[in-house]
Order: sequence, then structure tokens, then C-alpha cells
Amino acid sequence: LILGQLWAMRVMLRDPKAKAPWYNGTGVMMYVSGMLITAFALRFLGGAL
Repeated sequence: LILGQLWAMRVMLRDPKAKAPWYNGTGVMMYVSGMLITAFALRFLGGAL
């Protein structure tokens, strides 16, 4: 996920005005997916508060 996010950031930074909507759909989705995966991993490791 991190590599995908870095790739998406590089694409967006080439033309921020044109690529901002695209980045919101892809880069942010990868970020949120990473948080979800981390939450499930912590839950299964017994890290839930």
C-alpha cells in the first residue's frame, strides 16, 4: 500500500490541479485501506482498547 501511495503522489504532483480529483479517489482510498488493515491486525493481536 505504501508503494502504491507513493506512486499516486508522484502522479498527482506532476499536475496537481488536474490530478487532485484522481488522487482523492485512489491515494486516499489506499490510505484509508491501510488504516483499516492496521485496525484489524491490532484487533487480532489483542491490541483493542
